[in-house]
Amino acid sequence: MHDSHFKQNALDEDWLLEVGRRGWAVITSDDRIRYRTLEREAATSAGVALFIFTGRRMRAPAQAEALVRALPAMSELLANRSRPFVAKPLPYDGVISGPVQAEGNIVWSVGRFTVMAPDESGALQERQGNFANIYQWEGDGLKFRVHAFNFLPPRPR
Repeated sequence: MHDSHFKQNALDEDWLLEVGRRGWAVITSDDRIRYRTLEREAATSAGVALFIFTGRRMRAPAQAEALVRALPAMSELLANRSRPFVAKPLPYDGVISGPVQAEGNIVWSVGRFTVMAPDESGALQERQGNFANIYQWEGDGLKFRVHAFNFLPPRPR
């Protein structure tokens, strides 16, 4: 899709600005895009909704399956969440996301998530939780990163 609208060698920071101007969302497998200073600043300033589909050894069929599973949650985020934001699919049906905030060289995102996940017996059920992602940069490199989440107690049946 990228090559249909932008030159193949277009710089990420350039096409991200244009994507934001057009009000589009980005679906990528480039997990490093959120760590690179120019790309991060372009996506944030342009108000881009960034969906990252990655995983160890995740090949195209697995990415496609994850995208299909995540589409309802992605649609809900796009309809109800202000941009910019970064979202990643979870191992079970659902997407984790939060508004991106920045101050100086620190960027963070805090929010809630809802997923279908196994309970203690292994049965899939809807689960909710909280998450926090915090990043600190120094120069062009990531200096510090924290990802934390917790599930809320299961709802009584």
